[in-house]
Amino acid sequence: MMRILLILFCVMWMGGPVEAKLKKGPWPSDPELAKVEQELEEKYKPCEKHKNPMARSNCREKVRHPYYAEGKIRGIGEYVDLHYVDLPTPELEKKLAELRALMEQARPKFDAKFDRVPGELSEEKIAEEIRLVQVELGKREMMQYKKNQDFLKGKPGTP
Repeated sequence: MMRILLILFCVMWMGGPVEAKLKKGPWPSDPELAKVEQELEEKYKPCEKHKNPMARSNCREKVRHPYYAEGKIRGIGEYVDLHYVDLPTPELEKKLAELRALMEQARPKFDAKFDRVPGELSEEKIAEEIRLVQVELGKREMMQYKKNQDFLKGKPGTP
């Protein structure tokens, strides 16, 4: 009997942190992204007339391409280039911290598969933005390192 109680207690104790880790709404959203997604849905409607799935996919790609190229869709390089690259490094680091906090609130893509509303930010898109911002910060650090290295070339070493 004591073994059963001990095993039951261990199972309940291990299940506690899992319960606390589950995310609950409200989910973060972006009003600009909501407008873009609604525009895309309207422009996708003529593509539905194609019976061939490949033709329908190509049509949707043609509609989607300008939005991606202009950086209107979150989670892609063009969006990061448009909104984050011009920021000074300290401000970019603050944005990175904001994105990390936002990712903690966002729900996973598979969780929002059927009831996602336009403009809702998925964990996947935010993670991609975080990765791209980190790449940009890494580039800046490397440039600073190279500038320092160039400055120190030809200088005598310190004793």
